[in-house]
This record gives sequence, structure tokens and C-alpha cells, in this order.
Amino acid sequence: MIDKINSSTASLNAPTFEDGKKETHTEIQNFLDDYAKYRHDINMGMEVKNNKRKAEQALNKLIAEYEKTKIIASDKQKFTAFMEEWLKTIKNTIKSTTYDGYCINFNKHIKPYFNKLNVNLDELTPMHIQGYYNDMLEEGLSATTIHKHHANIHKALDYAMKMNIIPYNPADRVTVPKKKRFVGGFYNGEQLKKVLELFKGNEIESCIFLTVHYGFRRSEEAE
Repeated sequence: MIDKINSSTASLNAPTFEDGKKETHTEIQNFLDDYAKYRHDINMGMEVKNNKRKAEQALNKLIAEYEKTKIIASDKQKFTAFMEEWLKTIKNTIKSTTYDGYCINFNKHIKPYFNKLNVNLDELTPMHIQGYYNDMLEEGLSATTIHKHHANIHKALDYAMKMNIIPYNPADRVTVPKKKRFVGGFYNGEQLKKVLELFKGNEIESCIFLTVHYGFRRSEEAE
């Protein structure tokens, strides 16, 4: 039986039937991880008779494999501090405009909110994240904006899982508000003429001209 696999100590268990006969295989039972708090039975696939040494070797191999993947202690790192590190990590892997958007979301909304909660990364729960989304909606943020914040938080926590810092992604267990369908408006010919006249001689006249004639998006104008 493995009481605490994190301690790398274990013993074999051969269950007994009601008639007193030994079962024809050796099992490891009660695979308990101190962090995740779950049980798991593992069938060794060996007959009990004359296989104790082989079963012990297989058991030691199992423990060694688990030790390589067990959760790393986070040293009580704050969630916001981890997100700051994550932003530095991904900075050179995404477009600068995308990175700037992530930073705005984090510095303006996510960081102030979770700093007030003073929550550590390994203590972050779905309820913390759900509360954030609910509060942001009440403050007037749109569902579309909440989805952007959710994408940032979810990616950061996925990275924490990849680094073996947390056992699961709490952002997977929240309810994100449904986005409202966007219905865009547009100017007619007369209105566009007035816009061009309004910005004539202005420093952004060229941007307005290109937008009117070619339908440029804001990100395209910035480039």
C-alpha cells in the first residue's frame, strides 16, 4: 500500500477473496498524492506467487517516474506575481500589439483585483476567478472584454500546469458570460464626405483617408 507516494515509501498488497484464496495478481492500492488528494488502484499484472521481487522492482520504477512529474512547491508565490513572470516569458513569442493588450488587461484590471485578494497561485480556486468575472461585469465591462481577460488568465494558468506548479487549471471550471453578437454600423457616402472634410489638414488626415477608402482596421493603421 502506498500511504504517501511523495515520501517514496510503499509496500505491495495482495487482496484476498472471501474463500481465503489469494488473487492471481499483485496490486498497488491507495495511490495518494498529498497535493491532489485522490486515490488510485494500480494493477501490477503479475501473479502473486514467486513474483514479489519483480513486483517490488516495478513499484520502485513507478515511484521514480512519479517523482519526476509531481507538483513543484510554489513557495507561496502570489498569483499576480506569477502572471507578471508569465507575461515576460511570452513577450517575444507574440506580436507586440497582442502583448500590449495583455499588459493593459493585467495592469488595469486583473492585478489590482487579485492583489486585494492577496491570493497565492497554489491557493487560487475557480470561485476566485468567477468572482472576478462577476465583479467586472457589475463594474461595466462587457462580456467580450471578460472573454479577453479569461483568455489571459487561462493561458497563464495553463503555463503553470505545464511547469508542474499547479495540478489543474481552475479557469477551466468557471462560467464565462456569453458574448453579445456585435452588429456594426457604417457611414453612408454623405457622412464619409463630412468626415474627410472634418479632418482635412489634421495630423491624422492620411489615416482617415486610408480608412475611408480601404477599410483599414486600427491595428493596420498603427503598423
